[in-house]
Amino acid sequence: MLAAQCVCSLLQAEHAVIRQTLATLDEMLRAQAWWQPGMSLTRMKGLLHFLGSFRDGGPHLKERDQLLPLMRGRSSEADRLIALIEEGQRQAAFLLARCLQALDRIAAGELRLVGELSALVEQHRAEVLRLLDHEDRALFSLAIQLLREEEWSSIASAMSRLPAHPGTPSAGLAAADESGPDQALLQRTAARASQQGCGPELRLR
Repeated sequence: MLAAQCVCSLLQAEHAVIRQTLATLDEMLRAQAWWQPGMSLTRMKGLLHFLGSFRDGGPHLKERDQLLPLMRGRSSEADRLIALIEEGQRQAAFLLARCLQALDRIAAGELRLVGELSALVEQHRAEVLRLLDHEDRALFSLAIQLLREEEWSSIASAMSRLPAHPGTPSAGLAAADESGPDQALLQRTAARASQQGCGPELRLR
């Protein structure tokens, strides 16, 4: 099922970008005095905004509009997994909003919130990683069992017509590391999609 391989490879590649961004945030929080006014706060805010916009405009959009509707109602296991993922997405969005609120208040001088922000970022990170694991390990394998080849072809075609995401991964991650490890990551994930036989129109978007 070439179309299924292409779709899952693309979504997993986008998940890899999210994981890398979360790891970069974790490294920043471990740095000494990251909360002091300056570039660190700006970078952190940019990465948090990137996480929200890339997730919503990338894999979340593709799964919500293309993959999950075709799986819904196919089996009790699929419906249970979809409900679990959708609840996790709502929780992750809520935690991300709280992270951004706390970061704005720290930038305004409320340093008493430093510990709270660190805890919120960790909660958000754990929730997102849990979601990605559910999708990579359970959702995609179940979808391959339930969906027909023509349905996968329809999903791949719909994804290829989506506009490119306005905030590219390189723009989001470069704010945290100008040496460009994100570019290497994107090259690896693009190569991964190519190895699956995906056409050039179906790439990270």
